[in-house]
Amino acid sequence: MLGSLSALRALESAASTRHEEKVKFAAQSESLQSQKEKMGQLTMKRDKLMEQLHNATTGTDSGKEGESSVCGAETQDPELQSALAYLSELQEKLNVYKLAGVSVVKTNQDSKVLCFTTSHRGVYLEAYHLKLQRLTSGCFKVVQHDLPPFIVFSTLPADLEVKDMMSAVRPLQEALSMFVHRREELKTAQSLFPDTLHVVESSAAVDFVCCHLDISDDVQVEITLKYTDLNHYLPSSVSAVLPLKLGEGRPKQGFPEDIASKLQEIFFDTDSRLCEAFQTAAETLGDYFSPQL
Repeated sequence: MLGSLSALRALESAASTRHEEKVKFAAQSESLQSQKEKMGQLTMKRDKLMEQLHNATTGTDSGKEGESSVCGAETQDPELQSALAYLSELQEKLNVYKLAGVSVVKTNQDSKVLCFTTSHRGVYLEAYHLKLQRLTSGCFKVVQHDLPPFIVFSTLPADLEVKDMMSAVRPLQEALSMFVHRREELKTAQSLFPDTLHVVESSAAVDFVCCHLDISDDVQVEITLKYTDLNHYLPSSVSAVLPLKLGEGRPKQGFPEDIASKLQEIFFDTDSRLCEAFQTAAETLGDYFSPQL
């Protein structure tokens, strides 16, 4: 009899435990379902805000007829207004950094990451990065970068230790700016005169450029630009030889002193861009050769 009562109590206890587990599982399932529904609602709201933010920043509407621009809507979502204000603040800071040409994108007690932004004629181009690690001496050592090799060899300190941050930043910024200017001006000149200007050779730093300039069907002049100062966009020397097309096997010759001086003046003109210099040089050489053609 006692054994039967004990077994009955055990069964009742097991049944009660199973019931409690079922109730607990049901509660957990209900809570999980509620969380899923809430997450789904938040995800939909996030996607909607992201779409509205994208439309606002690109100047387009949401695609619904009669719906005004998100930026101009009077009944705007507070979260969207806050997001737009924050985006505007970040954009302003980014523009300031881009105009300055250099910014600190990451910093802590032991390291700094500098970002050098390049631009040409108001168009932002590529960015270069430089990671500095603090030494026990208090100096910063360059541990990682994606700078062009010629700038590393010509501009950074030989021991790669930076004692004065600004003294290291300024030359790097200037060298990158002048490098991009020389490169983009040469690209522009090539695109403007694809049939008459042919770049034969150009160094990685664009401090040596050899071009062939077609003056006529029978005359082609070779012009060589050299830049001894990488922190400048004007060439330090300009040389021209002729002719390359006037007769087979004819040796190259230099120009008379007055024409050579005129060509140097054209490319040394601080108010003239490289494409304009090539155009003026072609016109000058055309006038020089016209009596002979």
